[in-house]
Amino acid sequence: MSIKSAFPTLLITSILVITSTCCTKNNIKPDFPVYSYATTITNPPSHFQVNYIVSSPGDRTANITFDTNSVWAVSKLGDKRVLYSINNGIDNLTISISDTIAFEGGKQYLFTANNFSSISISNFLVNFNKQADDYSSFPKKF
Repeated sequence: MSIKSAFPTLLITSILVITSTCCTKNNIKPDFPVYSYATTITNPPSHFQVNYIVSSPGDRTANITFDTNSVWAVSKLGDKRVLYSINNGIDNLTISISDTIAFEGGKQYLFTANNFSSISISNFLVNFNKQADDYSSFPKKF
């Protein structure tokens, strides 16, 4: 068999090997829930994420109600150009990158993502981690 006749077979085999190794998904699921912003989130676990689809301009709002008075670390993941704010029914609080906030249990909060800057951004994740801090003595209540 000459090199000239083996070339197409070698080329096809190379393409198959490259695509099978580069394009596989790992299918590893996180050990915490990832909620859609469109789902009402009530009494979430101590660690969770909210996924916002921000491929077009406009507000995407998640409704979250925590079960007890508690302190949470809220962190934006990914592109920092997305505006992220929290509304407690009276005031708004903007999260630049991350913040630690005491939330009142049983009260609904509106967590809003707005992609005003780029249509190249499609998904935006926000991470929530419950902290061990005492709610009553924590200075930043919202």
